[in-house]
Amino acid sequence: MLGAVSRETSRKRQYWLDHVKQWKLRGLSKMQYCTRQGIKPSNFCYWSSNASKVELEKPTLSKLQENAPIHFLPVNVTPSPLKNSRTCVSN
Repeated sequence: MLGAVSRETSRKRQYWLDHVKQWKLRGLSKMQYCTRQGIKPSNFCYWSSNASKVELEKPTLSKLQENAPIHFLPVNVTPSPLKNSRTCVSN
């Protein structure tokens, strides 16, 4: 049960941090943002005042994945030496 509580707390925290990020990007007052988003100003004010700069700039896993380099590995395909043989599997 502790894992579920921790996971829920983490989701809630991320939900509010995402709202704080969006508010900062949009340049609205806190009240304007809350009204447009339909969220309680008291909750938003709590999270926006307690969210540190580090928390807001910490990349999430999805951001890490978006920026990860793509690597391709070379593959050599060769014909099977038993090209005309049939494989028989016995039970």
